[in-house]
Amino acid sequence: MARQRIAPGSHGDITYTALRKRPGGKPERLARVGNTHRDREGRPAKPDAWLASTNVRDKDGRKRQVARQGARKEQALAALLAALADRHAPTTADIRATTLVVDLADLWRAHVERAGQVSTETLKLYRLTLDRHIKPGVLAELQVREVNAGTVHDFLSGLIDPETGRGRGSAKTARTVLRGMFELAVRNDAVKVNPVRQADRVQAPTKAVRRIEKEKKGHLTASEIDAVLATAASPAWQHRDLADLLHFLNGTGVRIGEALALTWERVDLDASTVEIGGHTVVRVKGEGLRIEEHGSTKSFDRTLTLPAAVASRLLERRVGQGNNPLGVVFPTPAYGTRGGTTLRDVPNTTKEIRKVFEAAGVTLPKGQGSHLFRHTVGTILLQKGVPIRDVSNQLGHVATKTTTDLYASRKTVARAAAEHL
Repeated sequence: MARQRIAPGSHGDITYTALRKRPGGKPERLARVGNTHRDREGRPAKPDAWLASTNVRDKDGRKRQVARQGARKEQALAALLAALADRHAPTTADIRATTLVVDLADLWRAHVERAGQVSTETLKLYRLTLDRHIKPGVLAELQVREVNAGTVHDFLSGLIDPETGRGRGSAKTARTVLRGMFELAVRNDAVKVNPVRQADRVQAPTKAVRRIEKEKKGHLTASEIDAVLATAASPAWQHRDLADLLHFLNGTGVRIGEALALTWERVDLDASTVEIGGHTVVRVKGEGLRIEEHGSTKSFDRTLTLPAAVASRLLERRVGQGNNPLGVVFPTPAYGTRGGTTLRDVPNTTKEIRKVFEAAGVTLPKGQGSHLFRHTVGTILLQKGVPIRDVSNQLGHVATKTTTDLYASRKTVARAAAEHL
């Protein structure tokens, strides 16, 4: 009787092979003779590891072998099954007009993760949006072909509180995610047009928008800056090692993640310059903290000139810091068992900075923290007549429009304008 052919997308029987590790070489396969295992010379040998393998017939009809090792049979089997599950995971080629939105969400997420074109923090935000809003939302059980501009608009509108305007940020991110999902569906001929692009943008009530914008905007006064910096340098806060970091944020306007990822090799103390951007500290699930070569925008690489006071502080810090295996300028504080040799976590450091503000008696606008130094730098530079392009370069914005929208007040007329009129 002919052996039954493996169905496409399935695998055959799983076999196990005993292995003996050899120093500096590939593991040796052991032959089973009766109840014992023997090496190639026929001598009895005890297995050091096991190899689980099987033949897989992929969806293109071709048969391929998949194998994984483990210290025990159970571990080898678990590794093999995990590899098979990953190999047989749905691909974007499986997207059809009848695909459910909840399934499209998983396919798009896998596609984005494989592409590796967005930062870890952006991936976290996308996952959160999918899990919190889209997959359990009203669109989830609809087929891709059943989604239109109206249903998208209604879904996004439902994320915003009509009275307070809360949820504007969630709706904006959800729109971005949905647009990406349906772009993938369009590329796979599941639908002809992207309904998200056709949907009207959802707007919060004017009063709510004004209130939210008022809460978000703001900058520190000179007296507030002095109070915060003095508090960070006080004996009660010295062990937290925040004074130099706050001086650096106040003197450059960089993002907190950029500052915590800064290494000494990108600081030129002789020229009083620092290379910023392209690196930030992120927390990766299962790995911990790491410096990643991604920034908040596409034009974040820039060289900044340090104010004399900041350059002086960094010079003192470099001399007194001692051994620093990671080479970062602002590692964890040198207390406890860590000894100041690990990366600082952005959220935890931001919480500590908020506590410094509280101790200094400075009230923070809602949702603000270390980023308030960045707002202050942008606002002050514009108020002093620094060209918008230079301010945009200092802050690492992709376009001057971002700088103008965030920091330039339309109620304040520039002196340069008066001189030309």
